[in-house]
Amino acid sequence: AQSAAPSEPPEDDGKRYRVPLGASPARGPADALVTIVEFADFECPFCRKVTPTLEALRARYPSDVRIVWKNAPLSMHAYALPLARVALTARKTRGDAGFWEAHERITALRGDFTDEIYLQLAEKLGVNEALARDLATGTQFKDELDQDDDLAEGLEVEGTPHFFINGRRAAGARS
Repeated sequence: AQSAAPSEPPEDDGKRYRVPLGASPARGPADALVTIVEFADFECPFCRKVTPTLEALRARYPSDVRIVWKNAPLSMHAYALPLARVALTARKTRGDAGFWEAHERITALRGDFTDEIYLQLAEKLGVNEALARDLATGTQFKDELDQDDDLAEGLEVEGTPHFFINGRRAAGARS
């Protein structure tokens, strides 16, 4: 069971972790010098807060930084899992570009999510209302989401956002 982001991120323990990337959504070259694996929740305000930092890193080092997304929806966020499913649906139809478009649209939203906002967002991403409603309560992408959850548990990921930068742990929304 994951919890909300801690007020003080834990210190780097100096260990390097092997974090399998699998088929997770990624941005940046596969041979980048730095790979940042982000465990995050689409509804988490701390995850939204860190997005500009990650984008700035990609802009400054486009050939050297790769970002890999792992879903870690927190149970306290009612829309985290449905939003993850919508983003994975966008990826299924349009590849990683579709996922990252969904990511950008979701993280651009501020404030509390509602059914109306969720359905409007899904429509903008090409997901019709019937499918969006099904994604909100269904089990689509269960295997992918379970794999990310199992990996997070095995790596002792607590809260979101949580990062592994070339295998080194960093937690919390850092600048």
